[in-house]
Amino acid sequence: MNRTGTVIEKGEEEKVAVYRDPQGVLYTLNPACRHMGCTVSWNDAEKTWDCPCHGSRYNARGEVIYSPAVYGLLEKRIRGQDKKTIFVH
Repeated sequence: MNRTGTVIEKGEEEKVAVYRDPQGVLYTLNPACRHMGCTVSWNDAEKTWDCPCHGSRYNARGEVIYSPAVYGLLEKRIRGQDKKTIFVH
């Protein structure tokens, strides 16, 4: 299974950053950068979450790998999932 990530949007206010690792484990994160709140995007080449505003970078699990952010992305709980669908609150 390939590692992949994306930001899913439900309406204008509800977003979740989703990453599935090679073993199939799903990580769901709040995509708001912990520096100033910009929405991160998935960098498929580097397998990182990158902030377009000030350059913060996070690994696929949301841990800071490049500042100015000093705190990792927050975990975001989801209602549930089946094999192909993720249900956002």
